Amino acid sequence: MDGLSAAAAIVSIVEIGGPVIKTLVEYGETVGTANKSRQRIIREIEMINSLGRAAEAYAQNLSTNPVPECFYRLWTDPGSPSMLYKGQLEIFRKELSEWQRTGRVKTVKAVVSRFKWPAKKSKMETAIESFGQYISEMNLAVTLQNADVSNAILRQGEQQLSFHQDVRHSDELEKMYVWMDAINCTTKYQTTLSQRQDETCTWLLGSNRYTSWCTSENPFLWLHGKAGTGKSVLISAVIENLLNTESNSMVAYFYCDFRTKRSTHAFEVIRSLLTQLLVGSKQDWLPSFQDLVKCKSNLEPPAVDLEILFQLLLKALSLHDNPVLVIDALDECNDYAKLTELLARLPNEASCRVFTTSRPLPHAQKTFRGLPTIDLHDMSAETQRDMELHVEKEADGMFRWAQYQLDRLSDCHTTTDVHEVLATFPSRLRQTYDGILSDINEKEFDGKVVKSALIWLVGALKPLSLRALAEAVTFDMQDRLLPGEDILDICRELVSYDETDDVVSLSHFSMKEYLFDEHLCVGAHSQYHLSSTIANNHLAKLYIDYIRTSQISQHHEIGGMPRSSVKTLQDYMENFGRDHLSRAAETEEPPH
Repeated sequence: MDGLSAAAAIVSIVEIGGPVIKTLVEYGETVGTANKSRQRIIREIEMINSLGRAAEAYAQNLSTNPVPECFYRLWTDPGSPSMLYKGQLEIFRKELSEWQRTGRVKTVKAVVSRFKWPAKKSKMETAIESFGQYISEMNLAVTLQNADVSNAILRQGEQQLSFHQDVRHSDELEKMYVWMDAINCTTKYQTTLSQRQDETCTWLLGSNRYTSWCTSENPFLWLHGKAGTGKSVLISAVIENLLNTESNSMVAYFYCDFRTKRSTHAFEVIRSLLTQLLVGSKQDWLPSFQDLVKCKSNLEPPAVDLEILFQLLLKALSLHDNPVLVIDALDECNDYAKLTELLARLPNEASCRVFTTSRPLPHAQKTFRGLPTIDLHDMSAETQRDMELHVEKEADGMFRWAQYQLDRLSDCHTTTDVHEVLATFPSRLRQTYDGILSDINEKEFDGKVVKSALIWLVGALKPLSLRALAEAVTFDMQDRLLPGEDILDICRELVSYDETDDVVSLSHFSMKEYLFDEHLCVGAHSQYHLSSTIANNHLAKLYIDYIRTSQISQHHEIGGMPRSSVKTLQDYMENFGRDHLSRAAETEEPPH
C-alpha cells in the first residue's frame, strides 16, 4: 500500500470520531448520568484522533512510495489495532445514532427509563475498554515511526536516510522492544485517572513544591501518605499534567501494584522505564546499546540484575533533553528498599526529574532524607476538599473509606436510614473492614466462602480469573460449583474484579495489611487473619488433596466435581502446586 492510500484509510478513522464526540456532548447536555464515563470516552477518542493525524501526516509525506511493513501492520492492515478500533467505533456510533433518532424525549426521567443503555455505566465502560486497549499500540506505532523513517520525512529532511535502511531499522527496533518484554502501564494509568473527580488534585499541581519540581529547581519529589489516601490518583493527575503541558519532556511512568505480582519486582520497574525511554528517543540508540543487541542475538533473556539495568537506564536518560520518571507505590514492590536506593541516586548521577509515591515506611524516610517531599498528612485540608463535606470530616483523607461509606448511603431508602448511616460512620479504615466482616459473619455460610477466597487471593502465584477463583473456592469447600458472580457478591468490598483483564484481586493494598495485622489474631474476626506463609501452606495442603482425589477418582472427578468443570483449577495445580509444596517445606510447619 502506498502512502496516499494509507493516509486515506487513516482519515476515515479520524472522521468517524468527530460525530461520535458531538453526539456524546449532546447526550451529556440531556442526561446527567454516566458523565464521567462519557468524558473519558471523549478524551480517549480525541487521543486516538491525535495519533491518527500524526500517522496521516507521515503517510501523506510518503506520497506514492509504499508504507513500511511495520506501519502497515499497525495502521492499515485489516487486523491492525487502528482498523479494529474503527470497527468498535462504528458499532458505538450506530448505537448512539439509534438513541439520537428515538431518544429525544422531554424529560430526563423518560430518557433513562426508555433508553437505559446510554445512561448505564456498564455500557459506557465497555466502549472505553474497547477503545482504550488500542491506544498503547497506536501510540507505539507513532513513536516507532517518529524513531526511524518519519524522522527523515516529518522533520522536513533534517536527516536524509535511505528509505530501505529506515524500514529495516524500524523492524529491528520493533523486535528489540518485543524482546525486552517490558510492562506497559498505559491501561493502569488510564483506569486510575478515570477515578479522578473534576476539580480534584488541583491543590497538588498548584503547590510550591510541585512548581519547584517542574522548573527543575528540585528535580526529585517524594509524595507520601498512609494507605488509601489517593496517592495513585494524585500521581495519575501529575502524569496527565506533564503529558498535556510539557511537550518537550519525555515522560516515562510505572505503577507498582500488589494485585499484579509481576509489577512488584524492582527489575520490572527499571526495565519498563528503560524501554519507554528507548521507544521515545529520536536518536539512533542501537549502536550505544550493543550489550542489549548482543544479548538478544544470543537468545538470552532480558537482564534482571538491578545494577546492570540501572546503568542502562542512566544511558537511556542521556538520550533526552528533559526526561521525567514517575513511579507510583514503591512500597508495593517486594524489593522496595533496593528500588528506593536506586532512585535516590538519580539526582546525583543523571540529569532528570523524578516523582514518586509510597507510604512513609522507615527505609524510604531514611533513604530520601534531605530530598523534597510532600506529606499528605500535612495536606489534610487540601485532600479533604476533594471529597464531600461530611466525608471530608470523617474520612481523614481515606478515599477507600469514603467509597465504602458512599456505597452504604446509596443503599438507603428513607431519611431515617441516611441519618442512621451517618451516625454510625467508623472513623478509620480498620473499623470499616471490621464492619464489613461483621456483616459477612451475620450470614451463616458466607464467612467460609470469604475466608477461602481471601486465602487464594493472598497465596496464589498468578493472578486469578473469576472462573479460576470460583473453581478454587469450590474445591476448597468441597461443595457445588459456586458462580463467580456469587463469590463477588459475598466478598463485597473486600475484593475487586477487573472485567477487562478478567482478574480478581484484593480491593486495596490496605486490605492486605489489615489481614496480615496481628490485631486480627484475636476477637470475632480471628479466622480471617492471614500471612503469606499461612496462605501458601493452605494451598499446599489443597494441592496434596488434589493429588489424592485425582488418583482415587481415576481421572473422572476432582473433589467430587467433574473434571470438565474444574479445568482452570487443574491447570493451576499442575503448574503451581509443586511450588506451593516446596515453599511449605521451607517453613516450620509444612502441610499434612
